[in-house]
Amino acid sequence: MHRNIIWFILDALLLIAFNVCFFLLTAKAEQLPTSVWVCYAFIHVSYILLLCTPFFVRKGNRAVADYRRPLYLGTWTYFVVAFIVNAAFILVSLNSVLIQLFEQLQLSPREGFTAWLVHRLVNSEGLTAAWLLKLLGSPVSATAAWIVNVILFAAAGVYLLVNMLVNEDTAEQQERHEEEARFVDNLAPRLKVLVDNAKSKACETELEKVYYALKSSPLRTCAEAKGIEAEIMLLVGELEENSAEPGTIALCETILRTIQKRNRIVKDKIQ
Repeated sequence: MHRNIIWFILDALLLIAFNVCFFLLTAKAEQLPTSVWVCYAFIHVSYILLLCTPFFVRKGNRAVADYRRPLYLGTWTYFVVAFIVNAAFILVSLNSVLIQLFEQLQLSPREGFTAWLVHRLVNSEGLTAAWLLKLLGSPVSATAAWIVNVILFAAAGVYLLVNMLVNEDTAEQQERHEEEARFVDNLAPRLKVLVDNAKSKACETELEKVYYALKSSPLRTCAEAKGIEAEIMLLVGELEENSAEPGTIALCETILRTIQKRNRIVKDKIQ
């Protein structure tokens, strides 16, 4: 819980720093392009999605499967990518404002910020400076901003939905395995107590046969075996109440046959 809060605070600091820089840079701008506001909105949408991630996490045994990790990885990656892409779009759209700012700070030569960036980052043998100047000098259209952000949002949504379905399937398999193991896990300790407290060697031998037959039984089960499992549990209950040696041996033989019958049904269904 504390770790999640720390991560949210770190991401919030990034968002706060972005908002401060954004409004400082745009303070003197008379009117901002629509694309700027589209990018600005989607940066905040990505952060809201990150904050909502805990509501998408499937509850379950984290020792078996960590359902949080892939979801947090997806939403955090989407937040970072959306932040970088949209911040770049905003910078390109506010190119004229940035040029004035850098000239005031005397951080760029006469040709302005765009040319200063081009001359330092572009190899003269690669893309032409004129093409990049045209690209960086023109604002990103609102349509382009919408298309890129919708694609990013859709990709994040698909990733989240796929992982939620996978987590749901994993959790169902885990619950089914625990339910199937409950039959053997519940009866084995009770039979072990009976073996340890057997009143004669003959009873101990028969009880051990039943105990090891149960321990070696498949953990998986099926609907056809549920009735037989219930019958075995009732027979073990009778065995716990029976103190006479002949009755104990007879019950052990009946339970052993019933366990073998149950195992045959389960194995046939599994195959």
